Amino acid sequence: MKLLVTTALEETWGSTEKKIVFLGKWCLPYGKGINLKNKEYKIIPFHWDNRSKLLDDYNYLHKLHSDLLTKLMDYLNTYHKSNYSLKFWQTLLDPWLLNYLSVQLDRWENLRFLFKTVMNLIIRYFIRSLAIKYLLIIMIFLIILFQRNLMNLSLTRLLDINISTE
Repeated sequence: MKLLVTTALEETWGSTEKKIVFLGKWCLPYGKGINLKNKEYKIIPFHWDNRSKLLDDYNYLHKLHSDLLTKLMDYLNTYHKSNYSLKFWQTLLDPWLLNYLSVQLDRWENLRFLFKTVMNLIIRYFIRSLAIKYLLIIMIFLIILFQRNLMNLSLTRLLDINISTE
């Protein structure tokens, strides 16, 4: 089994595991010497180092943002019994929405690539264990909202992978 490390907090790295998978370079503390001599480790490559994928994901996010903003406008106007324009809601929501969508896609792609390439992982739950549940809820919400077949398939594969938790 390999321990999945998703943060630079060394207390999440385990003390007895000999095999570690770092979700990305950000999991290694900057400017701090670390001792990995007795450990076998792998760092998952950053998915947007592939410029073609970066462009594809940019185009995907642009369309997703546009579709979601229109749906949010309709929902929020109905909820608030108002008739504000798309420009109004975009001005209000974009500082959060643009960041939120790109961060969630980045996290999704990191995990998708990880589970496609690495099996038999141990995931340690710490105080932040609710964050993992929160992330899955968000991904399920987006899948239901947009009914994207590819994302449905990816989530199914993600949930079918053998992950042991401690």
